[in-house]
Amino acid sequence: MSEGCTELIDQLRSALNIESSETAYQEMFEHWLTLEEWVLSTQAVPLIVGSAPESWPGYLASHGLVDVNSQLCAMLARELNCTETESVGAMRVYSWSRSRRVKLPEALESLMSFVQQVLPAVAVDHTQSAERVGLEAQEREVILGASLALVTKFPHQCRDENGFYDAAKIAALVIEKGALWFPHSRPELSPAAIEKLLDQYLS
Repeated sequence: MSEGCTELIDQLRSALNIESSETAYQEMFEHWLTLEEWVLSTQAVPLIVGSAPESWPGYLASHGLVDVNSQLCAMLARELNCTETESVGAMRVYSWSRSRRVKLPEALESLMSFVQQVLPAVAVDHTQSAERVGLEAQEREVILGASLALVTKFPHQCRDENGFYDAAKIAALVIEKGALWFPHSRPELSPAAIEKLLDQYLS
């Protein structure tokens, strides 16, 4: 069945460039990875193939791929044990793609590989005030979002010599390009604290 899925996905990609490094293409995947779940037929499938979900119906119609898409949706629903209209976890979709050796768009693969490593939550110090905890949580969220963007836009600068994500390198890039995410002031967390935060996720 995995070969059937791969063949259908290849057909659906006939007019797509899944290795695109255009900023808008990368940002599209970044946006969808802010959601924990995707509707199988209207979100997960187009993202696996390499298309923005909102433009998927038009793409299928203009390239005569509606029937091919229907076959893929049915196959995926059986493999993931859900209906085509149900939502499935984004990381469950990623695990499925790895187990079936389905090639994902390059930008999506990089992002999901990173997200998979940073899933464990960092413990919160409950002795702090609720306001302080909230502010730090917001800053952590921005820093992790920045890191997510960086591993897509500057993948080679974020990895060590063995190909693993390097917290120190990512932290340095977050500071270097901080104006993109902290336009009004530098982050309160120091470079060392950012590195420690990322290390907790990546280790």
